[in-house]
Amino acid sequence: MKNMLKNKFVGCFLVLACIVSLTACSGSIYKQKKLTKDALTLMGTDMYEEANKKLSEALELGKSDDKVYMDILKCKSLCEFKLGDYEESIKALNELLEKEKSTDNDYKALLVINLSRQAEDMGKAGELLLELTKDKNKSSAYEEALDEFLRALLVQKKSGNYTPLNLEEIRSLNEEQYKKEKTVSNTNNMGMFAYFEEDYDKALVYFEEAKKMFEAEADSESAKLQNIKKSVLFNLASTYEYKLEPQKAIDLFEEYIQTYGEDEEVRHELIFLKSRVKE
Repeated sequence: MKNMLKNKFVGCFLVLACIVSLTACSGSIYKQKKLTKDALTLMGTDMYEEANKKLSEALELGKSDDKVYMDILKCKSLCEFKLGDYEESIKALNELLEKEKSTDNDYKALLVINLSRQAEDMGKAGELLLELTKDKNKSSAYEEALDEFLRALLVQKKSGNYTPLNLEEIRSLNEEQYKKEKTVSNTNNMGMFAYFEEDYDKALVYFEEAKKMFEAEADSESAKLQNIKKSVLFNLASTYEYKLEPQKAIDLFEEYIQTYGEDEEVRHELIFLKSRVKE
């Protein structure tokens, strides 16, 4: 049985803004741009290992042009993440943030996700998440970063090795935004906090409210709302599973698959839940 929430669309948020022009460049810069352009093409077809080799080759050519080098780091951080090498992704993101203070918030969110998955330097992850929470221009990956952060803390909490790490201020700011103007997104966030606090009845109220709000949205087909619905469905199903209401969890997981296609983890959960219903 699941004991934590799981976001099912992590990593789909970054629009790589590495617009590569191959004109009027010195030899090494031209080669770096060409390698980066080739890597982006490969990443567009999910060929991350091949793309990563080209990006590593581009980095080895040095830092002839700061902007080109930063673009390579951005691509490298996402490529390593997609390959599951969170340590290398963290390394690229740390260098990127150190050199470019105005880095897009999506990359800060990606760093929070990486740190949370590694359960490494959760203090830094908490600081970054608080910074993202305070920013009026929310990262499109904020909900994913919050979800991964709470999951990592939940594991620590259950093992008895738990430090709140800015969590109360992050929760308070989210609650303030929720009370000011309810949205599908911040309602789902409140459900995640309730789940983390092991108040599953309260979590269900928030998740059900978010689902109703989504279904009433006129532009419910927008990519952002589709991603939030994906999260809400999974969170609802997981919470019902935790509350030992397997049939409701089954119905929601099946709706998830019907809407978003086959998913190995969800399929595994369905097999487990259906075996319990038969007992």
